[in-house]
Amino acid sequence: MKKLFLTLVFLFLIYFALQAVFYYFGPGHAVEYSISDFKIKEEYINNQKNEIQSYSFVISNNENTINLQVFKDYNNEQKIIKEIKSIQSNGMLCIMPIFINDESLTDLMCLKDGIIYNYASLKNSSSEIDEFYDALDKYIAKENLESQDTRSNIVLYQSNMQPNSYLSIETYKGFVYANSTKKLLYSKNIFTSDVYDRYLSAYVNEFYVTVNYDEQYGYSKVYIYNIKTGDEKIITLASNIERNSYIQGIYEDSIYLFDRSNKKQYEINTATQNVLEIGNITKGVKVYQHGVFERVSAYECSNNDIFFENDGEDINDYHYLKSTIGNKTGYTYYYKNNGSTYRIYRVNNSNKEQFTYLFEIKQIDKLLAVNEYIFYIYGNYLKYYSDKTGIRTLAFNSELEFNQNINYQIIY
Repeated sequence: MKKLFLTLVFLFLIYFALQAVFYYFGPGHAVEYSISDFKIKEEYINNQKNEIQSYSFVISNNENTINLQVFKDYNNEQKIIKEIKSIQSNGMLCIMPIFINDESLTDLMCLKDGIIYNYASLKNSSSEIDEFYDALDKYIAKENLESQDTRSNIVLYQSNMQPNSYLSIETYKGFVYANSTKKLLYSKNIFTSDVYDRYLSAYVNEFYVTVNYDEQYGYSKVYIYNIKTGDEKIITLASNIERNSYIQGIYEDSIYLFDRSNKKQYEINTATQNVLEIGNITKGVKVYQHGVFERVSAYECSNNDIFFENDGEDINDYHYLKSTIGNKTGYTYYYKNNGSTYRIYRVNNSNKEQFTYLFEIKQIDKLLAVNEYIFYIYGNYLKYYSDKTGIRTLAFNSELEFNQNINYQIIY
């Protein structure tokens, strides 16, 4: 009897251990529940290939539906929305979900003509909503610009650097970089003279890749710097890259560069840290278009600038910008032309029918989407947006508006 009892105890322990493993390391869960007049569909995505660990919600009330993603780990807790603050005014439904621990992870979200707007973009449009918002003050995250570090005329707003992140911004002699642990700027000078157009330089993941612009007659070396560690690798080329070359595109770990004079294409691979000639007059040139690599004539790439093309599709008059990874999680970003500016919108990858309006900017070629954040240049400021933070200012550089060739990188 004692042996049987011990065996049963052992089997129960194994069962609960397996349950715990599945709970914390399984694919997630899906539940439905109601709060006041709202029905909520909650899905937790965990340990699924090419997906970001997150919660997604479909929050509905009568004919109104709002889609939401939350990128905070609640350890697979279920029914994490505990309350929904809401108001209906001027034909808009506005809600703010309150999660466990009595915290909010969004601004007040308002549904207007089928599009989600944050209160920040609707401020002063309704006195009733303004008063309602003021009463939510304890849930609203405030921006702090007081804590700063400055180097090479660049200012880092330390309180706005998100955990587990790295930042780098080009300077005229090299670049600066910082991490979220120390939140201090470090400078790396590469060139002896100022370089205003770094046309053969690029960030690839955690690496900054460049030629030495101090060389006068073509470039004999490629420099690869790790912006997380500060390590550097110098690659001496078999033959010079001529000055009239151009970068065709970046794919995964590599930069693809075309030398017009020699009609050669080079792949600079940051993972293997080598440079290979992969295209020429005989082989043709590899170009990434519409989701696949194709071979085109080296003469065509010499006579015209042939760049890589993204494989996203427009939706009506919303023009595709970029996407984060994931089919069930993450975001896809679009823009609408608005005269001399662009209005930026976002959809959840799991539901591309509902748009969220984010902000309006003058240039769209410097947008960077990382996890839940989208980074952009606004005047002389590097800013970002997420539902959790709203719009925040990460850095200032007095040259950003003047020189739109300056690049930056964010790593998580």
